[in-house]
Amino acid sequence: MSVDIVIFSPKLPAELGTVEAECRTLLDNWLVAHDGVDEPFADFDLGGAVPSADDAMQLVWDTDGGLAAPDSPEVAEALSRLATVRSVITIERPDDPAVNPLVVSVLRFLIRGAGEGLVQFVDALETTEQALASLAGHPEAESFLPPRTTTVRTPRSGNRAVTVDTAPRANLAAIDVPRLIVDRLVADGLIALDSGKRRDGLEKQLDRALASDDELSPVKALIEVLLDHDAVAEVYGTDAELEGSMRRALESVASR
Repeated sequence: MSVDIVIFSPKLPAELGTVEAECRTLLDNWLVAHDGVDEPFADFDLGGAVPSADDAMQLVWDTDGGLAAPDSPEVAEALSRLATVRSVITIERPDDPAVNPLVVSVLRFLIRGAGEGLVQFVDALETTEQALASLAGHPEAESFLPPRTTTVRTPRSGNRAVTVDTAPRANLAAIDVPRLIVDRLVADGLIALDSGKRRDGLEKQLDRALASDDELSPVKALIEVLLDHDAVAEVYGTDAELEGSMRRALESVASR
């Protein structure tokens, strides 16, 4: 039996409401474009109850799949984020993401738009980064996020037009390339970051690496930074597998 999925965000209600409205428009457009396709999906709305600290502690799991200890880093991170929650989106009884690509697309859009918050799945409370990583292996609905072309500025090559995935940051006039790259790698489960400060540190390292050598490709810069930087808690795969995964991830960030 399906149950609600709840997203807890540090963003103000008006800001998260914009993300919710964008997602609703994307969903409506997709359903119109695929008229006759049977893709059931329960509704989602801004609002919902925030669990108490005591209740939240009973929903945090450690890396071994057991209930995390009260003094564990996992619980500390969850409680730290819980204290910053300003708004909530409740997704009412959605289909299983494992069998419905449309659910995956909606969840990824809303979770990415929520920022560094929390997501409650049934009896588990995860960071938004963990939730995105768990969704990375599931296929999305085709053409849910239409690609768009924008102009970005990189330290190495100045302004250039690239095609990137539509995201809740679509109202920005320019794209922060290091942040966009890290967003994509985290969303695809290629890296896991401990905290926002360490994430910022990784982006600054990447920005410096990209600016340091005109011949240094984004892929090589990422490998140098990720494999020699304590901001990264875990990197999946061997070096060769990592390079291939990064190259595929970066195809949607910048054209070669």
